Amino acid sequence: MRSKLLYGPVLLLLSLRISDVQGQSLTNGGFEGSYTTTAPGWNAITYGSPQYPTVAYGPETQVVHGGSTSQRLAVTDLGDGATLLVQNLDLGAGKTFEVRLWLRADQAMEVSVMLQERVPYYWVPAIAVVDVDTVWQEVVVHGGYDRIVPTDATTILSRLVVQPHGTGTLYVDNATFMDITTDVLNAPVALTDSIPGRY
Repeated sequence: MRSKLLYGPVLLLLSLRISDVQGQSLTNGGFEGSYTTTAPGWNAITYGSPQYPTVAYGPETQVVHGGSTSQRLAVTDLGDGATLLVQNLDLGAGKTFEVRLWLRADQAMEVSVMLQERVPYYWVPAIAVVDVDTVWQEVVVHGGYDRIVPTDATTILSRLVVQPHGTGTLYVDNATFMDITTDVLNAPVALTDSIPGRY
């Protein structure tokens, strides 16, 4: 399975071995509960013009990674827009966070998992673009804002976004969110290449 990890202009990211730390949790990361569209704590944003996407959100009880229910996104046509599964998060500026979740699809599908500001200019400090297929796949994203946006803010109005880029049925389950700033600051620096003369 191919994956691409991209970085936005305000990303502070270190590749390291993450130990268990205490941190903020998502609301209903297991997508459990009684619902007809999106799980409690989650919302759908769908937009497009002139052709609006055709997508149905709902609970899935047959294809699950853990617990009794996963979130199902059945995309028939993306039209001229997009559909996003989101949960709002208020992030501390200057901190680094870890998102983990599991994805599966009924056919090959490209999916983005990202942290994104939920107000203009919708900065994306961390994003993973992955190819999802019929086997459950864990996606891990590390990132955060290493500066304050705007300059007088100490809290970033952000959100976790799962965005399918093709048609088919996508399943999402077992999402977690943690503040890993302490681990990042205390991690040893591991160099694999010499420092270039110009950088």
